[in-house]
This record gives sequence, C-alpha cells and structure tokens, in this order.
Amino acid sequence: MMATVRIGDRELDVKPATLGFLKKKLLPAQEAIDAAGNDAPDRIADLILLYVGHNDGVDRDFILDHVPADPYGTLIALSRAAGQRVPEGEAKSQ
Repeated sequence: MMATVRIGDRELDVKPATLGFLKKKLLPAQEAIDAAGNDAPDRIADLILLYVGHNDGVDRDFILDHVPADPYGTLIALSRAAGQRVPEGEAKSQ
C-alpha cells in the first residue's frame, strides 16, 4: 500500500522518494523555488506535483486551489509520506 497525503478533499498517493529522485528532481525544484521571486507559488506547486502529480486530476491548478498559502505542513507531510514508513493517518497536510 502506498503512503497517502490529504490535499483538499482528496487522499492522494505519494511517490516513494529515492536518492535519484532527490538528486534529479527534488533539489532542482528547490533551487527553482529559491530563484523564482514572484513565480514562487507556481514553483512550489511544481514541487508538490513531483510527489502527487501521478494521481488522476491532480495538476498545478488543483494544487494552487487546495494547498494553503503557507505550504509548510503539506511539504512536511509529503516528505514523510515519501519515505513510505508512515503509519496510516500520520502524514496529513492541513
């Protein structure tokens, strides 16, 4: 069973993180956020999509419409769930 995180009214499967995921996808996405300026919300949404974008109907607009303005709780929940060792119900976003 894949770990999940609730965003909006949906329970979304979270991709497991590997070292390759961290190196090839996560670190470049974090660098893009740091350099984004006014585009930071879009870059944060893109980062979240790395974890949950494979779910049906989940795209940047869905993320922008359902993740709080302070996405810290969501990002922490995704990070924990990506480790795939989270007891059911523990890694929940706001």
